[in-house]
Amino acid sequence: MELFLMDYVLNPELVHRLARVATDYDKAAIDLAAEVGADVVFLPGDLAGEHSLLISPGHFREFVKPYERELVDHSHRRGLRS
Repeated sequence: MELFLMDYVLNPELVHRLARVATDYDKAAIDLAAEVGADVVFLPGDLAGEHSLLISPGHFREFVKPYERELVDHSHRRGLRS
């Protein structure tokens, strides 16, 4: 995880590519959940430690928030609550 977090600064394109892969995978899982009759999906995440955030607010806005928004919007379009 430490090396991945360093990539937010050192290799942001890689982080975005990985986020795209994960988001596309999660959207497929949301589709499956909708097809089997789920009402709700949970989008887990852990962005903080005991004493502080794991990433800066700016990094959150760039690397996490747009992909989470995409998942929430996708689940809502499928009629699921998230």
